[in-house]
Amino acid sequence: MNFTYRIASSLIQRAKQRHQVASGPFKGAKLIPSALEHDWNKLMGVYEFYLHGYLETAIASLPPLCIDVGAAEGYYTLGLAHRLPESRHIAYEMLDETRNKLVCAAASLQASIQAKGKCTLEELTADVLSSERGFLLMDCEGYEEQLLTASIREPLARWHILLEVHDFQAPGAGDRILELYSVTHDVAIVNSSQPDRSTLAAIAPWPLNALSLDAFKDMFNEGRGGSMRFFFFTPKHQN
Repeated sequence: MNFTYRIASSLIQRAKQRHQVASGPFKGAKLIPSALEHDWNKLMGVYEFYLHGYLETAIASLPPLCIDVGAAEGYYTLGLAHRLPESRHIAYEMLDETRNKLVCAAASLQASIQAKGKCTLEELTADVLSSERGFLLMDCEGYEEQLLTASIREPLARWHILLEVHDFQAPGAGDRILELYSVTHDVAIVNSSQPDRSTLAAIAPWPLNALSLDAFKDMFNEGRGGSMRFFFFTPKHQN
């Protein structure tokens, strides 16, 4: 194990002890490392780095309500609650054990989050209708087309939306959603990727950015098994 790798490992351990994100859009946010998947790259703030700019755009819009569908252990929900403490936060997670971890993390970190179980179109519509503007994150393993329907498009017309597309689970669903929501939103298509040297230098706290790319990519592996598509929808009319 080389010197920078040992220092990086030490930095990660310190971050775990402090329960605090070291960099990125959620820098300073408190997490519970024992509850996290991919805990080191979330604590370092480099998880899904290719989405950081879009998250900043959504945060800058100061959404009164943030909804996270498929919240898992709450990385994005807790991060957004840290950045937007005056907003309401709703997290949908259908797995009881995972949702309980989120609830425990939110309670121990004194974050105000409403945690719900399985997300239905009816309940999501009711939540969206409670706020004219907002930010919707969605990672629901191929169920996205059952939620992002034509019936909810107009209520979401002034919302920013960040969607992880599961083409391999729901073939063609992403393109159909893209066509449907291009009426009300401008759409950026993002593919998951590994960092190059310049990206690594920009996103990672020292000494992680001193690692070789090979070493860093080893640590960076999210176990996806392939590239993923993300859509970031920006409202065409925000006022």
